Amino acid sequence: MSTSECPRFDACSCPICPLDSESAAYVSWFPNETVCPRKDFAGLSWIRRQRKIVHVLGLSFEAGSFTHRMLLQDFIVRRGLTGLDPDRGSSDRTEAAWLQAHPERKFLTDAQRAVLRARVKKSGVFRSAGSPKSDALDRAPEPSTAEIASAQEVGP
Repeated sequence: MSTSECPRFDACSCPICPLDSESAAYVSWFPNETVCPRKDFAGLSWIRRQRKIVHVLGLSFEAGSFTHRMLLQDFIVRRGLTGLDPDRGSSDRTEAAWLQAHPERKFLTDAQRAVLRARVKKSGVFRSAGSPKSDALDRAPEPSTAEIASAQEVGP
């Protein structure tokens, strides 16, 4: 399907269209611009990321521009996130620098989670409501080398 075959083609003003893969490489998107409203494309990762950026940053032009390649990367969206500066222009170099500064999210393996869960449980940070308060973080033990080695062996 091409962009002209889209039922919303005449009224749509989205700068990055999921149906137009050729222009996606050359277009930038600002958080104050529209996101593709079609429900059948709502599950695309980069469209979900656009919606999350709008939710977290609001409709601000000052947040900078985001390219399709930037939106494809699974980075953490949080307050203070800025895209490329529109006054400086975007080039492959600035985009590559932005991508390097915003690496993909890392997920913990089950073994790494188990090690962290054991450390938290052992430290006593989370106590029941009736227990006396204490500075449990000061008493948190350092992980043993065996714990670290086992978490790294099972890592990604």
